[in-house]
Amino acid sequence: MNKVTKTIVVVGGVAGGASAATRARRCDESAHIVLFEKDEHISFANCGLPYYIGGEIKDRAKLLITTPEQVAQRFGIEVHTQREVMGIDRVRKVVTVLNRETGETSEQAYDKLILAPGASPIVPPGPRAANVFTLRNLHDTDMLKSALDALAARAGDEPRRAVVVGAGFIGLEMVEQLHHKGFEVQLVEKAGQVLPPLDAEMARLVEEELGRRGVRLYLGDGVLGLTMKDGLATEIRLESGLSLAADLFILGMGVRPNTQLAEAAGLTLGPSRGVKVDEHMRTNDPDVYAVGDVVEVLHGVAHTPLRVPLAGIANRAGRLAGGHCVGENPERAPAALGTAIVRVFGVIAACTGLSEAQAARMGCLAPRCTSRAAATRAITPAPRASCSRSCFTPRRARSSAPRPSAVKGSTNESTSSPRPYILAAPCGISRRSIWPTPRPSAAQKTRCTWRPSRRVTSSTASCGLCRRRPTSTARRSWMCATPMSWPTPRFLAR
Repeated sequence: MNKVTKTIVVVGGVAGGASAATRARRCDESAHIVLFEKDEHISFANCGLPYYIGGEIKDRAKLLITTPEQVAQRFGIEVHTQREVMGIDRVRKVVTVLNRETGETSEQAYDKLILAPGASPIVPPGPRAANVFTLRNLHDTDMLKSALDALAARAGDEPRRAVVVGAGFIGLEMVEQLHHKGFEVQLVEKAGQVLPPLDAEMARLVEEELGRRGVRLYLGDGVLGLTMKDGLATEIRLESGLSLAADLFILGMGVRPNTQLAEAAGLTLGPSRGVKVDEHMRTNDPDVYAVGDVVEVLHGVAHTPLRVPLAGIANRAGRLAGGHCVGENPERAPAALGTAIVRVFGVIAACTGLSEAQAARMGCLAPRCTSRAAATRAITPAPRASCSRSCFTPRRARSSAPRPSAVKGSTNESTSSPRPYILAAPCGISRRSIWPTPRPSAAQKTRCTWRPSRRVTSSTASCGLCRRRPTSTARRSWMCATPMSWPTPRFLAR
């Protein structure tokens, strides 16, 4: 049996915490790794929750990525569910843990601590009703699905009505699933458009699709509170004075990071009220790391720390922290672009980077170019309209990589960084040079990166630096045998 070298405590599971724990085990087989999760499940597919509720995903087990028993058996990690970490003593290097089933408390010592407490849904003030739901975990999913099934089984021809508050990604997915289950859906959004990450002109394509499906939109209107009767919500009151009656209410008003534990321990918060971390996900305490929805990350376009609560970013940060805390991962966290995609009936909307409106709020000049076309690929079952918007910084470079978008079938909107660090576009995303190529040295010419030439087809693409052809045109290789190591961009340099 290997001698224990250090004790690593992970607070929270799912994308950030679970990936941190398993990565630490892969890098150090002798470490004692303990994971505390306040809920029942440590890893599940968040993005699939609306589709399980709507019936597109039939088997609930498909939502479970792994179980505590599997993690304990495969990785030798000590997993405790229904355990909530209530406090951190950084001097003694112990955490206080509450057993939510028995009410007992205990202490667990650590050498390295990784915080992944996630975020909590934003809800309006006032008492909670049995027919008001949020959608954050599997417990929320089970409760909502049971309520929907009970309403669907209700006898009579009386229409079933639902109100969804928040026209973000989860809110729009729930609108679609409720519509499929026969509900009359009303959608409330405080912003003046659906999908606030998109520009208004692009979001209008999604709004038109919702209107065609009979969804009533109440845009630019916030929530004041709920009208209660016999423990159930009967109406939701809006700032405009309107009251919307419904049988069921779903709140998708965004999330708030769970920073209470970090604040109480004296860890530094950033300007966006997320935990401040360095490029290795360390806090101001070198023995305490933080990952996931609770932290700020460097935005690759805005060049400022922002909270980007997405599972992919949390998963990547968890792997970095898990490897670094055992001394096996010197890599820096890459900048985040906030890439996301959502299907809304017959429309697919995607975003990455900054929209024109977001860039303007940050004081960045971002001219735009909008194009419309019909998809003609053979794999497409029917022609589908496409609308693409590209935002770019004119003094530095051209931009043709997709960024925030909305599509009838598919639509793209792009934003580029004034200090680019991606020099070659992947096949299928862009056929043209995105960024100006720096003058290569003699050594760099022998270790260069392939990118398509503007004057040749993709099958005869040449390297952007040495103009050599790919080693295998049949495979349409976009990289030389040895990828080039570019210097760290200025906005990522510490």
